[in-house]
Amino acid sequence: HMIVRGNTNGNVVTQELMLAQRVMEQLKNNPDPNFLTSSVQNSVNMDGSNGGPYNVTSTITNPIGGNSSRFIRITVTKDGPGGHPVTIQSLTHGNGI
Repeated sequence: HMIVRGNTNGNVVTQELMLAQRVMEQLKNNPDPNFLTSSVQNSVNMDGSNGGPYNVTSTITNPIGGNSSRFIRITVTKDGPGGHPVTIQSLTHGNGI
């Protein structure tokens, strides 16, 4: 029982991480970081489409100042049982950098 539960939880965390990475790549590939804005997407599936159990919060800040970079923090949570919040973060200069 514990092994099955552990595998299920691990699968959910893996899906959360893959979704967070997908969103991060989309934001980092924006050519101009000045156009990045914070957002919340509720009830999306693993590929970001509507109708899933995941919530994605994208927080964009400018801790360095200026126009050439932004700090991106992506947090993915799952409604209901399973998984744990997953957060990834990166400093971007746009165009995938």
